[in-house]
Amino acid sequence: MAGEGISGGRTGDPDEGAAEEPSGTGARGEGPGEGAGGEGAAGEVRPGGGTSDEGASDEGASRDGSPVSGPPTAGARPTGSLGQRARAWLRRHRKGAWAVVGVVVVLAAGAGLLQSPAGQDWRLARKACEGKLPGDDLETLRTAGHLEDEETFSAPQVGQYGCLLRNDEGKVVVSVQAFTRARDQRRVLGRLGEEAPPYRLLPGALPGYAGDDGEIHLMPECPKLGKDTAGDPRRMLVTTWVPFLESRAERAALLRTAVTLTNHASERLGCDDRQLAAPRDGAVPHDGAQVRLAEVSRTPCAALSRVPLGEGAEGAKVRVRVSERTPVARCSLSVSGADGRRPVLDLVAWYGNWGADSDAQGVGQDRRGRDADGDPTPVWDASRAWATARCGGEAASFDAHWHSGGTADGRAERRVLPRTDEEKGTVLRETVSRFARDEARRRGCDGLDLPGADDRLPE
Repeated sequence: MAGEGISGGRTGDPDEGAAEEPSGTGARGEGPGEGAGGEGAAGEVRPGGGTSDEGASDEGASRDGSPVSGPPTAGARPTGSLGQRARAWLRRHRKGAWAVVGVVVVLAAGAGLLQSPAGQDWRLARKACEGKLPGDDLETLRTAGHLEDEETFSAPQVGQYGCLLRNDEGKVVVSVQAFTRARDQRRVLGRLGEEAPPYRLLPGALPGYAGDDGEIHLMPECPKLGKDTAGDPRRMLVTTWVPFLESRAERAALLRTAVTLTNHASERLGCDDRQLAAPRDGAVPHDGAQVRLAEVSRTPCAALSRVPLGEGAEGAKVRVRVSERTPVARCSLSVSGADGRRPVLDLVAWYGNWGADSDAQGVGQDRRGRDADGDPTPVWDASRAWATARCGGEAASFDAHWHSGGTADGRAERRVLPRTDEEKGTVLRETVSRFARDEARRRGCDGLDLPGADDRLPE
């Protein structure tokens, strides 16, 4: 059937057809029998390749006269209008065509979704902090608006890593800063007011503490980085900040996020192969325990049990903010006052070189004592006293000070505190010495250096 065209009908020689039908109407077949399948059957040749014979072969035309596609002959050119060929192709490839249409629709819908606010939220949440933000916790922390942009910075060569996620109001959703160099850590932590940290303790054995402005500071060790230029072991400081936390669920989400991102920063900066353990579900930073002064001898703040207070010390209590691995420990003694509790005396311990060398914000005092020549050393006066040690190869500093020089009003101060500057200074020197000895024993410190009677600062 070498003479068949795309429509499946037979065609004669065009020149012969033209000679037999000069009128242009075309030759007709000899009869129904031959037209139905005989070798010599001929029909009207149309531009589409079909015939006008009603009795033409089923291969050549359908019952309604429309062309039916068949296998092309070698070298034959497609015939029929573009619409006819398209319909024929669709009949042959109907399932595939609908599949293509479906894919196009899905892709178009997906592209539209990604450009929507919800799609942008989804994309940024998975991109921020290199995809390490816990999705469920981010939903808890993102209390308003849509996400707008994110930034990530990683520079292991200078010991820095950071990431930031903002909403469409330009406000911070999550901020993370990590540093392994001591001078960067001193710069960050030196901005913290000396009267406050730790605002809250972290649960379990997490090495850090929480601030009062929605930030968590974690300071894991960095054994893979060796020692710093001073020969001291390195640590990493990771500060995770989420503003305006209100509910317990938000504080728990922040703590989990802080631990997750600290572990990620540790990997990026080559700090440690070990990972901080995730806090138990629902765990949040806490304020420590508050006990009566008469019961404080059974706590890490036992050094305050022997502080002599005057007759105005009714309701004396101690807030214990000391944990096994916190880089800042605090014991705060207060008494009852007309408008609430009045702070009296604080004991503070800083563990790590950042604490020993940082200036306290706003008061111009070093976090360890200095003599008249400016050299750091255990010293004391009527308002504060210092001691030092080495804990885990790092500097440790211990401070005792009367809170803001005493209680809020002069009469209350005279009733509570020792009367003379000599007595005040002696109480501080003895109290900080007891506190430093207790902490050194608890943490296995050595090199304990306590203020002596001759270490009093000149007035």
